[in-house]
Amino acid sequence: MQPEKEIRILNLLVILTLAGSILVPVAGAIDAGIIEEYYVSPADSYQYSKQTLEDFISAGALDNEIFAGSKLEEEPMIIYDPNHLVLLHQYSITKDGKEVGFIRAAGSKVLGAPVITIHENPDPIDYPDAFAKSEELIKATFENPKYSEPFLICYSPSRIGIMYEMIETGDETGKVIIDAYGISIVSTGDPADSGIRSMYDAIDNDQLEDKIDIWNRAVSLYISITTPVEGDDVWLDVVPPEVSVVGEASSLSGVRSITIRSSLEEVSCGSETEFACTVPVSAGDNTITVIAEDNYGNIFEKTVNVTVHIGLPPPPSITITGRITDTDGNPVQGAMVTFESEIAIDYDNNPLAATNVSGDDGSYLIEDAVGYSQNIEIQKDGYNPYQAVIVFENLSNRLDIELEPEPQKQQSPGFDLLLIACGLGFVFVFLSARRD
Repeated sequence: MQPEKEIRILNLLVILTLAGSILVPVAGAIDAGIIEEYYVSPADSYQYSKQTLEDFISAGALDNEIFAGSKLEEEPMIIYDPNHLVLLHQYSITKDGKEVGFIRAAGSKVLGAPVITIHENPDPIDYPDAFAKSEELIKATFENPKYSEPFLICYSPSRIGIMYEMIETGDETGKVIIDAYGISIVSTGDPADSGIRSMYDAIDNDQLEDKIDIWNRAVSLYISITTPVEGDDVWLDVVPPEVSVVGEASSLSGVRSITIRSSLEEVSCGSETEFACTVPVSAGDNTITVIAEDNYGNIFEKTVNVTVHIGLPPPPSITITGRITDTDGNPVQGAMVTFESEIAIDYDNNPLAATNVSGDDGSYLIEDAVGYSQNIEIQKDGYNPYQAVIVFENLSNRLDIELEPEPQKQQSPGFDLLLIACGLGFVFVFLSARRD
């Protein structure tokens, strides 16, 4: 068995296990309109159920003696929820004209799985007989009852009932639910008052996107493009320019082909679940489309828009924060801090620089310094200039710097004696002049 099929079967076994869990209603249950919007047609539901049955048989997950050579009947039996929303499509599995099992498939994508349960035994309910007996029970229980056409409902994860809407007076309607197997009344009036919930009640709006995503992965063509991502700036230094497109495609029926298309060319990319191919592009805006076809002939597309630049990519911009102090740990205010890129230059061939001035507490902030390698200069009157080349490792960094005070200027002893001698000479000349 192919690994892809093994994975699908394992996933479905997990889904089937979860399907039997107790339903817990949630406060923000999805609206009926959304459920109806994502209804699954019986034709699509049949294809998904048929493929699942084939996968289970080929994997040995079902008794080969019983199910080998069996087929899935195309006409489903529709099962509703207590609110008369389509909940399940039930398909009979037959062999030699006899039912040997059945499949219940989701009636709406919001359930998150194409197939809810696979049963290895015939359905124990004789539905024509159950409808006839349930109507007899209605007539025996209510006096001159008026009721709508009955329909099948799932009133618990594993129980099927027959529901009648009892018309009383005016627009008032009561609902009667009869267990289809035991032919006994399980609820009258509002089903919720009897603790009867819909499978849909366990799904809230926050789960909707995940449920649809699970559905898309399981049943329809699902495409995920890992590289490039939407809105990417792609830098290329190869001629002719090509973009590598990497991703994953899956389908319940298997992938027949994957094609990648740009404005310049369409490239065949095989039929594997994981794909990686290059496609020619041009400088500027480009739309890249991945087209997948499954073995049913269904086609699905996903696009990403990228901007292509020819040449080497620019270095990243980094941020540096820190504090400038003197050798005693006191903050140095008003220091001029300059970070110059070691690799990036502007149009006049000057290094790209970012500057700032330290604050009262000696702190500084440098933003948008281009590149990891920086030539750092700090100047402040009264302190020795600071200069260093540092290669940073992160986009956000911290660098504390200590400045050394300039040494105090001291006059030499000989210079002091010279000044004294000059002073005495001046006094002597002044006194001699007065005597004359």
